[in-house]
Amino acid sequence: MEHTREKSPGTFRIAFVGDSFTEAWGVQFNKGFSQVLTTMLNETRKDQKYEAIVCAKWGHNSMQELRTYERQCSAFNPDLVIIGYVLNDAEGEKNAPARKEFLYSLRITKPEGKWLWLYDNSALFRFFYLKKEYFRIKRAWIKGYNRMYGNFAGFRDVQRALLEFKRITESKNQKLVVALLPTLDYELSSSNPFIKYYRIMLDFLKDNNIEACYIFPYFKDKNTIELQVNPGYDSHPNETGHQIIAQALYDYLNSHAYLLSR
Repeated sequence: MEHTREKSPGTFRIAFVGDSFTEAWGVQFNKGFSQVLTTMLNETRKDQKYEAIVCAKWGHNSMQELRTYERQCSAFNPDLVIIGYVLNDAEGEKNAPARKEFLYSLRITKPEGKWLWLYDNSALFRFFYLKKEYFRIKRAWIKGYNRMYGNFAGFRDVQRALLEFKRITESKNQKLVVALLPTLDYELSSSNPFIKYYRIMLDFLKDNNIEACYIFPYFKDKNTIELQVNPGYDSHPNETGHQIIAQALYDYLNSHAYLLSR
């Protein structure tokens, strides 16, 4: 969608910064949470016109998002910046050895030798083999995230990027919210292994007086398979998932009305 640099009178601009989740990977653009939220605001709040500036790109981490925002999106002078944060934003730069090692550990590996023949020709063997692989990958996720959200360069980059976002928005009298987007890889219950990493993020944001919208509770106890854009293969949120994210943000913004004032 094209936007003019100058805002028309009575327009409240919201910049949505992030990666493929914010970009609405796998669904129609107008079904992404940025567009759904903006429509909800325009339909229910008649005090001003709300306009979405989407500044997101697949695969970006927090430092890349910061650079893209500074170079391309800041000039549109948004009134509010919403950063769509996904836990893998702490993976670090693309060429970092630790990131490559982590991502490699998440790949399904096929067996070798005679076991490969069984894998290719026996549905029963393949079922149990893949079950074992999925369990290994789950452990790899947890091991990798424990390292990331401990003393890891990628997470330090996240912290620096978010603090710089805060500095920039404050200097321009803009509002800032970090939306902690849910990962849909595992069951959405209180035993979800990623909750502790969201809590680490929430603590960091609170300690630095950055507004945080924690969206996981809106997904709690829902069927994760029914919310994936391509169940079992691509865990990006589908249209229903984006609607839930939009509702969570809508509720948060309305309960913090000052965020919608200029």
